[in-house]
Amino acid sequence: MLSFSFSLNPDHLLPKLNSRAPTFKWGITFANIADFSRPADSISTPQQCAVTATGVIWSRFATQIVPVNYNLLTVNAFMAMTGMYQLSRKFGLIESGPAAGAMAAVKEEVKKVSPA
Repeated sequence: MLSFSFSLNPDHLLPKLNSRAPTFKWGITFANIADFSRPADSISTPQQCAVTATGVIWSRFATQIVPVNYNLLTVNAFMAMTGMYQLSRKFGLIESGPAAGAMAAVKEEVKKVSPA
């Protein structure tokens, strides 16, 4: 009977879950790091905005809870940094880069072909 009452009390699971849950979040960060090799024009802007916002919000939250969960703080800080890096790659490609050069060439061709 003692083991049955013990299983009804989930408080013994909280320290384990609370400390291990951020560890699984590293998978998102590592996937984002693996995407550094992808072309910047194939990066999803809404996805990277969500990764960045999640990282910033939960990094702040990790400093406010007691006891401070440094694993949660670290994983979310890295999520925010990788998301910001991906967004800077994405917006940097739009302003200057191969796509901007190709777009300028297309505009020149359109000007040549279309009657004025």
